[in-house]
Amino acid sequence: MPALVWALLIAYLLFSSSKELPRCTFFQQIPFFDKWVHGMLFCILTLLLLFGLQRQQVFKSRRYYPAIMAIVCATLYGGLTEFIQQLIPTGRTGDSYDFIADFTGIIGGFFISLLWKRWPNKSVE
Repeated sequence: MPALVWALLIAYLLFSSSKELPRCTFFQQIPFFDKWVHGMLFCILTLLLLFGLQRQQVFKSRRYYPAIMAIVCATLYGGLTEFIQQLIPTGRTGDSYDFIADFTGIIGGFFISLLWKRWPNKSVE
């Protein structure tokens, strides 16, 4: 459920008119800031998908399915959002560099999940 809510938030942000989104001149000075945003949005989406899919009983016997499914679903969603941006007249356009940023975030989310699993549990006693 959290991944679905996050995907809807991504859709809202990517399909909204650029005039509707808040402007912050500080962030606009960061080189390629919009690409960083794309990467972070899809990194979080991938993490949410991975954590959700790993909890599903159907995947318990299939070790790599949650990761494969999360990467494939997030990648298809990233491609679909860029394609739809070309079709919707909101002043925004689909961009292959945005898709590359999406995919970079997806791979980043996958590697963060690997690090998260390997992080030692330190309980306070």
